[in-house]
Amino acid sequence: MRSTILTLSVSCALLTGCGGGGGGGAAQADPPALNSPNIVIGQGGTSSAAPVYATGTDADLRSGITYPLYQNVARPEGQSPGGVSGSLTNDNDASSVILHTNVDGKAADVVFDPSTVVSHTADTLTAKKSQGGLDYTILLAGPASLDYALYGAWMQENGDQVLQSNELVAAAYGGLETPLNNMPTAGAFTYTGQTLGLGVDSAGNIAGIAGNLSLTADFASHSVNGTINNMALSTAAGVSYPGTTAQLNGGISGNGFNGTMDVKNASSAAVGSGTFDGRFFGPNAEEVAGKWAYDGSDGSKAIGAFGAKR
Repeated sequence: MRSTILTLSVSCALLTGCGGGGGGGAAQADPPALNSPNIVIGQGGTSSAAPVYATGTDADLRSGITYPLYQNVARPEGQSPGGVSGSLTNDNDASSVILHTNVDGKAADVVFDPSTVVSHTADTLTAKKSQGGLDYTILLAGPASLDYALYGAWMQENGDQVLQSNELVAAAYGGLETPLNNMPTAGAFTYTGQTLGLGVDSAGNIAGIAGNLSLTADFASHSVNGTINNMALSTAAGVSYPGTTAQLNGGISGNGFNGTMDVKNASSAAVGSGTFDGRFFGPNAEEVAGKWAYDGSDGSKAIGAFGAKR
């Protein structure tokens, strides 16, 4: 059966061989090229308008709200990334989470209740369920993570970690966005957190990516800049390639931001570039979450998402 994985956490434990931010195993000069001429990367669709924080009613990611997911999606050539949308509902009354997916017009609502939980730590909760001929696995952030934003990566594939026809990988984020009239107009704040992502090679093999994020927002100059450090790409074979760094530079507009990223390897040599975008979350921009897409000079491609708080 096909498998759908949604990761809304700093962890990527559901991804085979996914390494931590510091890397591990035998260090290499560069990761293998993820040449992906048959893979298309683009923005996914958004299912509905995102909710904003309402003073006096929203303490955090509260029950009953459906959170649309902003996504970057990778699919085999000929299948549109824009055909994929998703959202998440937290139902505290039923102690459950509902994952809503729509792929090329085919919708599914998957309810994860306590009977589906397979592991639970201070940071993450993992649950699995089979429905409609599909295997679904969800990994959610726990209380040690963000209060107003969620982020991560999800995939729809048959469990062999190889992207094939009618399968996909995606990086996503969402949550309670900061109201426009609550956005800071002066000062600078630094947000620290983490990122995770996915790369796909020409054969469709999926590799996990993890790293540490530091992002500074200057609200007077309407600018954002920062770094993703210690990015480690880990293959399904368990080989880790630590040391890659991405420099982020962009601007703020409304309660969101976007910009470009320049990526260097452990030897400080340029290896590619990409774009990033995100939004501010919470009553007064306490948190950020976003996504990125990377094109390597060797033809490699990867997507990821991040979350951080100040």
